[in-house]
Amino acid sequence: MTKIRTIILSCACLLGMAAMTSCTEGGDDQQPTLVGSSFFLPNSTEETVTVTMDFDGAWQISNNTSTWFSVSPLSGEAGSTDLTFTIFETNPDLSERVGGFVIEVDGVGTQYYVIQDVTPGFNAPENASVSGSEQEFVLNFYSNIEFEATTDADWITIGDIAYEVSTLADGVTESKYRAYSINLSIAANDGEVRDGVITLTGNDDSTSATVTLSQMGELVADFSRTFYRRSLGMRFTATTCGWCPLMSEALHMAYEETEGRLVPFTIYGIMAGSDWMIYDHWLEWLNKFRIEGFPTGNVNGYAQVNNNDSSVTSQIFTGLTEEAAAQLPANTVIGGSASYDGSNINVNLSVASKEAGSYILGIFLMESNIIGNQSGGGANYQHDFVVKDEFTDYMGDEISLSAESVKEFNYSIAVPSNIENIDNCYICVWTAEEGTYSGSVGYAIYADYGMLVDNVVTIPMNGFAIFDYED
Repeated sequence: MTKIRTIILSCACLLGMAAMTSCTEGGDDQQPTLVGSSFFLPNSTEETVTVTMDFDGAWQISNNTSTWFSVSPLSGEAGSTDLTFTIFETNPDLSERVGGFVIEVDGVGTQYYVIQDVTPGFNAPENASVSGSEQEFVLNFYSNIEFEATTDADWITIGDIAYEVSTLADGVTESKYRAYSINLSIAANDGEVRDGVITLTGNDDSTSATVTLSQMGELVADFSRTFYRRSLGMRFTATTCGWCPLMSEALHMAYEETEGRLVPFTIYGIMAGSDWMIYDHWLEWLNKFRIEGFPTGNVNGYAQVNNNDSSVTSQIFTGLTEEAAAQLPANTVIGGSASYDGSNINVNLSVASKEAGSYILGIFLMESNIIGNQSGGGANYQHDFVVKDEFTDYMGDEISLSAESVKEFNYSIAVPSNIENIDNCYICVWTAEEGTYSGSVGYAIYADYGMLVDNVVTIPMNGFAIFDYED
């Protein structure tokens, strides 16, 4: 059991036109009312705060643009003055709310900050996952209170807890809202998938959070069962394409409608000028599928999807996914883990096959939640399911699989420079064979491109995927 204690600011003298006349001795949850150029207000609307200040000349308050508090009076003469703060709103956030104003004394202005206390709590993930090997794992989250960390799992050992602090807008005050890291020692798991719960309990027992940590077990294929079949939904696009957000919306809709059975795979190319999202091998992929413009979609390598109203395009993606699940049972199923060690990304895979055959194995580094410009979407557009790099050849590696067997593969790459945030990255793995398929989904254009995707899976960074079955 490990306990965290909050650092408390001490009282400090204010230099300049105004002088601090009183200072509250703070306990664990108290701060002085005025430190330096910062006023501290409680997270409450049921009280006012009065601070006595001494001014050397006539003074005036200006530039208060905050609506959650007021201060009065707004002007006065030299001497001692009581400034009264009225709070109109509580602060719902885990971090402090900061406002401010300028006090001019004899025409000389000084910026003051008004800081409202936090709402106690945690910003922690509900779930995390690790591979089945013995390892050290770091659980990252945010909190603004003292807490204890405990676990109900004997295979998890809670170690050191570290945190990073940030400074508020006044440039001096350390925020209570801190980035915490708990070091966990994880024992190896040679059995089935298992879950352990890590509980974060506030010092007053009124605030808590739980994180369920799942650990991968041994991958054993049951060849008597039907492998769960996912489809690869490719989208070819560019940030300079004004019509492309329509297909992006459609792909999101189909992804949710199929509950992840359709796995989006977005390749950014270039139309004119520069394109900061471009994938190095975009042109080779466009040539393979004979694509003439952006955006264009493709499902499982054999069905082209053209742009239309988002609801219509979404129905095409969904229809192709459901058709593949019903008409094209997967011969392969994929499981494994992915880890990031600070410089490299490592992928350990197991591919099970019911029947012997030759396949193409494609392993790609993906990233979502990339905020940036998109024609037709604005400057703060969210780009998801983006191909950033490959572990295999950009068209995949040839592999040979035996009947009713499991084959293991290990790959590693250095973290590429085009990654925006490693926490938003994951791995997409697919198996494909040479061939094609022609179905009956309306508005889909079936063609022989020499590629028929057999199955797909995604693996979270520092997490795992297991063999999935239809039944």
